[in-house]
Amino acid sequence: MGTDVERTDGNLPNTAEEDLRSLEESYAELRDETQQLINERTTLEAEMRTLRKRIERLDENVNLLKMPPLIVGHIQDILDHERAIVRSSNGTVFQVSLNQRLDPEMLKPGTRVALNQDSLSVVELLTEAWDPMVSGAEMVEKPDISYQDVAGLDEQVESVREAIELPLVKPELFEKVGIVPPKGVLLVGPPGCGKTLLAKAVANHTNATFIRMVG
Repeated sequence: MGTDVERTDGNLPNTAEEDLRSLEESYAELRDETQQLINERTTLEAEMRTLRKRIERLDENVNLLKMPPLIVGHIQDILDHERAIVRSSNGTVFQVSLNQRLDPEMLKPGTRVALNQDSLSVVELLTEAWDPMVSGAEMVEKPDISYQDVAGLDEQVESVREAIELPLVKPELFEKVGIVPPKGVLLVGPPGCGKTLLAKAVANHTNATFIRMVG
């Protein structure tokens, strides 16, 4: 039979010390690997959050691209903080709802807005557009035509002055009685009857810009 040998100096045999040292080294390696895995997991979670936010933004962009186009119009009158009268780009007038997120101080008659295609509610405020066609058609020189130069059209001159000149020169008279000042009239007649001459006279007397459009 074999005999167990026991150290009397209180120390373990060499093999036991080596085993303990090996276990401690393995534990340290596992601890380091665990910490590294935790760090990698934290990094991956942060990347996943970033990717989720990017996906949400892309989804929003896709939804915007799928949305129907908005209709451009102008506010004619504000009824209250929830409703307004607007005129769409085709000239039709509607009573519509207002987006409550819009700045009420910016919602004024004449403001250019975007309308929802289905409900026609005001969803966005637009900046005033610059029309290159109109700018290119503006006459640089102010017309010097007077009403006296328009001969034989006394009745028409009087009608045009009441319909155009008075609202441009004294719009407060219309506002006092709650009437929206007219913004224009259509002059109809054969060529050479004085339509252009009369329009130039109105522009001269109201200090307005005369615009000549062909076509």
